[in-house]
Amino acid sequence: MHASYSQSIGRLAPGQIAMAASESCGDDDPGGTDCTISRGNARLRPRRSNNFDISVDKWFNRGNGIEFNVMDRNLHAFGQVIDLQANVTWLKGHESYSNGTSVVNYNAMIYQPSFIANGMMTWHIPQIKGALRTTVNYSGKYFTSFGATPGASDGFGNFLTFNLGFWHQVYPGITLKYEVMNLANWQPRYVTGDHLQYVDEMDNYGRAVYFHVVFN
Repeated sequence: MHASYSQSIGRLAPGQIAMAASESCGDDDPGGTDCTISRGNARLRPRRSNNFDISVDKWFNRGNGIEFNVMDRNLHAFGQVIDLQANVTWLKGHESYSNGTSVVNYNAMIYQPSFIANGMMTWHIPQIKGALRTTVNYSGKYFTSFGATPGASDGFGNFLTFNLGFWHQVYPGITLKYEVMNLANWQPRYVTGDHLQYVDEMDNYGRAVYFHVVFN
């Protein structure tokens, strides 16, 4: 079991420090309402937080295995040599945010997805001195900022990457490698809302193909 405590201080956004000036005036007659001018936010304090983290690690097989992580190298199946690797991480946290007048509670931590999973499979092909590899990575959605109200919170949507790579040796010391990135064509999404349920921006990066010549 690991436990830690820390304090942090954060810099506010420029828009919060140098707010736009506003002017409100009544009529010019005697006894009328005077003008009121508000400008800037000189008394705004920096963000401060108290952080307490705790984690529990459990090992199996007399200390030779890590929880939620599975790896099998040189797995022989149907006469082929295959490497398999997978791991899953589940995170749980709670954070409270004060907007100056009230406290908003979140069953999440900023920049921390609740679920992460990764997997990789490599099929070795000794006849061509090469291999075929596929990798899959998944991250759940997470907050990047907490708003003054729950609906004003921002975050990053869940994201999946599926990559495929293939390489083979064409001459001793020379290997050709081909890669296709983001084969599933998932795009980054920027979300908002108390449960990050609304999409307000999506980037379109598409897929990418790479060709490498490797000299050993």
